Amino acid sequence: MIRGALSALLLTACTETQVQGLEPALTVAPESVLFEGVPLDGEGEAVVTIGNAGGGTLQLEGFSTASPFSVEGEPQDLEPGASLAVGLRFYALADGTHEGALRIASNDPEQPTVDVPLSAVVVAPDILVEPERLVFAGDGARQQQRIYISNEGEGPLVLVTAAVSDDGGGAFELAQEPQDLRVEAGEITQLDVICEVEGTAIGALSIQSNDPDSPTVEVWLGAEDPDNDTPSAPVVAITPGEPEEGDGLLCEILEPAVDPEGEQVGYTFAWREDDAAWAGATGSSAHAGDSIDGAETQDLEIWTCEVTPSDPWGAGDAGEASVQIGCVYGADERCPGLSCLDILEQGAADGDGVYWIDPLGEGAYQVHCDMTLDGGGWTLTMVSSDDDQTTWTWNNRTLMSSDARPVGSLDAIDRDFESAAHVDVVFADLMFLHAPSGVWAAYDLVGDGTLGLAATIAAVGDPVCYDPGDGFAMTAGTLTLQGDLCSTELYFSPQDWDGWGCSADNDGHTHGPAWSAANNSGCPFDDPGSISGLGPNQHDGQQDLECRMPDENCLGFAEKAGLNTGAQGAAENYMQVYVR
Repeated sequence: MIRGALSALLLTACTETQVQGLEPALTVAPESVLFEGVPLDGEGEAVVTIGNAGGGTLQLEGFSTASPFSVEGEPQDLEPGASLAVGLRFYALADGTHEGALRIASNDPEQPTVDVPLSAVVVAPDILVEPERLVFAGDGARQQQRIYISNEGEGPLVLVTAAVSDDGGGAFELAQEPQDLRVEAGEITQLDVICEVEGTAIGALSIQSNDPDSPTVEVWLGAEDPDNDTPSAPVVAITPGEPEEGDGLLCEILEPAVDPEGEQVGYTFAWREDDAAWAGATGSSAHAGDSIDGAETQDLEIWTCEVTPSDPWGAGDAGEASVQIGCVYGADERCPGLSCLDILEQGAADGDGVYWIDPLGEGAYQVHCDMTLDGGGWTLTMVSSDDDQTTWTWNNRTLMSSDARPVGSLDAIDRDFESAAHVDVVFADLMFLHAPSGVWAAYDLVGDGTLGLAATIAAVGDPVCYDPGDGFAMTAGTLTLQGDLCSTELYFSPQDWDGWGCSADNDGHTHGPAWSAANNSGCPFDDPGSISGLGPNQHDGQQDLECRMPDENCLGFAEKAGLNTGAQGAAENYMQVYVR
């Protein structure tokens, strides 16, 4: 009995050991699968090898996965040491990263189900079409222009179709058919568009591709009327007009652009920070990109908004406005203007008075501005006054021109005065304002816009023999032809005619601005140095004289027009000279 029981026990132990040694053991290689760089709309393939590392038969009961992954192959039994290659496929239906798993079910007692992680990275194309618009001449000639299509993405770009359309006239056509054209990453292809029309036409080139973000791209096509005019410049302003650090900025269109043909006008906004193009973020209020966040504005920065109008055929002239953060433009030494006109055009004018300018970028100084007469923007450069001071003499005539130096004080602009602006501020227009009469005369396009008044006078040189009508015509003002004034025209440095014609031997020549008037020898140009100039009088060898005599106070047009009604020698009669 004992021997039998022992035999049974040994048999039982042997049987359990044999059974345990016959168990299957599932292995998978690789342990995870990555489909990398699969092009959009393409397929990726991979293989997973399932093995049996145990001693018993491995019964594979099923494979499963989910879209966009699929498994190929049927489950089967694997004897010890055997393996099975199972195919996997990924369908790139959308770009980006995709995750999934392959589930394997078997009779492995330790792991009856195994999940193999699956992932896929789809590379997509990124289409770039340049230019965004083509404009042809609507002159009836056959023309051809090129569109460039580049693939800025990582996956291949497939141009499915491309077609042109227009407003019914058949003005546009494609030179080639790009159907199913393939453009690899980093490559460029091209399409040629042909136009043949007389007059105006509008259309589009529509390009369809496999770019998931921009499946359809349109290029604007237009045939332009040769006589088309672009829109006028809009009038713009920045608010607030006097911003502090941290204030947001809004660029507003005060007066919209006008298209001569009545076509629709669009606007493009661009910003500059201290004359450098602003590449940072902008906000949108009434228009895209018309505002700057307050976090971007720092003290003393100058911000400029430029608004460019365009009709369907092209851009017009831009309108712009500027503000300086932390100080008022032209009212603070830290933020001077270029001239009174510049301050006016920047919307910073606050009536007539003293402003800061720095025309040369060499240091700011104050000037007197007339922001009222003839539209304003006038910079005072000099004053010729009956102030009992001898300043503008013939010997010192270069004070008014090539050797111009500051004279007098900005606090006394009723007396002889000359500002640094007489040299520094380039100008086109010139204005003369007389006191006490208030009579004024303006002359457009006297300067060429590149020189100051001093250099303009210097360029004339020695006194010139003029004929009547050779001067600059008055373009605005209250001066009228009266008294012994022969003309309202402006001249620079005229010679004395003395009633019979010019001669270097005549007395009474002058230097600088003057008018033609009658004296003892009648019109024209009789003794301009003593009756109708603003300064020097060349007379009988007395070179220290200026146009100030007990009976003739001169001051340009004022004396002979009967305007000098103030007390003599008391700075009550004076002529102010402005440029813009």
